[in-house]
Amino acid sequence: MFDQKHVDAKNLFKCVFIPANDSLHLEIRKGDKSGGLNDDILSKTAKRYFFDNGDKKARGAALDDATPEQRKVLTDQLREEVRTMSSTTPYAAKMLTMDDDTLISIMRSTHTSETCKITALTVPTQMNHQRAVSMYSQDDARTQNLAYNRRATELLIASAPPGGTCGDVFVGRCHDDEHAVIWKRVDFTIEDTDPRSQWCDVARQPGGGGGGGSRGGDGMRSLSGLIAVRVAVAFTMVKLMDIRGHRMTTR
Repeated sequence: MFDQKHVDAKNLFKCVFIPANDSLHLEIRKGDKSGGLNDDILSKTAKRYFFDNGDKKARGAALDDATPEQRKVLTDQLREEVRTMSSTTPYAAKMLTMDDDTLISIMRSTHTSETCKITALTVPTQMNHQRAVSMYSQDDARTQNLAYNRRATELLIASAPPGGTCGDVFVGRCHDDEHAVIWKRVDFTIEDTDPRSQWCDVARQPGGGGGGGSRGGDGMRSLSGLIAVRVAVAFTMVKLMDIRGHRMTTR
C-alpha cells in the first residue's frame, strides 16, 4: 500500500489493516515516517483507500450533473433534515441560514472529497508513554451500509471508547508529546490488535488515555452535534444518488 522505494528501513513504521470480512487475514502495512504530522502517509493512504473503494466519485458526478431544479430539491431536503437538530446544535442552526450555493458546497466538500473518520483509541499520556493509537475508517460507512467489522469493534471496545465500526479500517500508533515537540509514527503490529494486549489494559486505567482521553462533556456534545449534521448531509447525498441514478450496488 505504501510506497517504500528508496526508504531506509529505519524510517519505516508498521500499521495494521483490519478487513471487515472475517475470512480475510489482518495485514501489516509499512510506510515512511519522515512525513511527520503534516504529511502523514497513513492518513493520506487511508483517505485515498476509502475514496477509491467508496462511491464518492459517483456522488461527485451526480452533483455535477444535477439540474438547478434537482439541486434546489436537495438543499430543501437538507434544510428539512437539519431543522430538527437546530435546537440542540449550533451547526444545524447555522446551516439553516445558508444559501443554496453554500449548502451545495458543503455537500461537495463533505461527501465527494478524500476524507475519513479518525477515532482516537488512546490519547497520549504519561502512563502510556505519550503513545496515541488511532483508527481510520470510512466516514460514511453506516450510510453506505458497509459490513460490521467485528475485529475492529472488539479493539475499539477494549480500549474504552463506546460504539462499533463498519467497513475496513487501518490502525496506527504515534509518539505524540507536545511539550517535547515530538510527533512521529511508531509501530502498531498484529499482536497489538489483540483486545487483551497490554496497551488496551493500560488504556482502560485512569490516566491511561483510553475512552477519548480527557475531553470534557461540552466538547463531546458539540462533536455529537457536528456528527448529526454530517449524517443529515450523508442522507441527502444518498438521495442525490437516487435522483441521478448513480447509486452503486453495495460491495
